[in-house]
Parts: sequence; C-alpha cells; structure tokens
Amino acid sequence: MDRAVESGGNRSVATSIALPVLAVAAAALVGWLLLLLVKGIVVVLCYAVGAALVVVPLVMSRRLLAGHSGGDRWRRVRDMATAVLIGAGLIVTGYYVARHGWLLVAVPAGLLALSRLAGGVGRMLPGRRAERS
Repeated sequence: MDRAVESGGNRSVATSIALPVLAVAAAALVGWLLLLLVKGIVVVLCYAVGAALVVVPLVMSRRLLAGHSGGDRWRRVRDMATAVLIGAGLIVTGYYVARHGWLLVAVPAGLLALSRLAGGVGRMLPGRRAERS
C-alpha cells in the first residue's frame, strides 16, 4: 500500500505541467489567429473605405459643383478635399496596420486621446471667453 501511495504521489514535474502548458499554447495560438483575422478585416476596411472616399468625390466633383458659385462652391470644394484627405489617411493607416500589427491598438487609442483633448479644449474656450467679459 505504501508503494501505491508513493508511485501516485511522485509524478514527475513534466507530466504535472504538461496539460497547463498545452492549454496556454492552444490559447495563445487561438488568440494570435484571431488577431490576424481582426487585423486583416481592419486593413481591408481601411483600404475599401479610404479608396471610396478618394474616388467618389473626384469622380462626382463636376456634378457636385454644378450650379453652385461663390462661398457655397468653395464650401463644397473644401468638403470634397476633406473627404479625399481622410480617404488618403485611411489608406496610409491600412498600409501601416498591415505592416505593424501593434498599430491596431495604437491608432484607435491615439484617435480617442485626440478626441478627448479636442473636447477638453472646446469646453475650456467658452469658459475663458465668459471670464474675460
């Protein structure tokens, strides 16, 4: 009986950690494959939406500007140029996300930080104007 207890209690270290090591390796593999899938979807969407934002305003520019003059025409030109610049930015972002996967986290975090910063500055400006009056 002592021999049965001794043999069951003295499992080797390799056999006792084999299952947790395999579980962690499987989880890492699944996580890596999901990251590649999400990265691929983000890159394809960046390219598709960016190309649409570049091509559509340029192709439709004559129709969008027809019948407008003066300030309204310049506002439309500004809006089309903004769409083209945003589209070009999306294409460049898609290119760099495809090359460097860590940007998949960094770009949205940076955009969120910029939006929070812009919102904070926007809230500060009216308050400063009120203090001056």
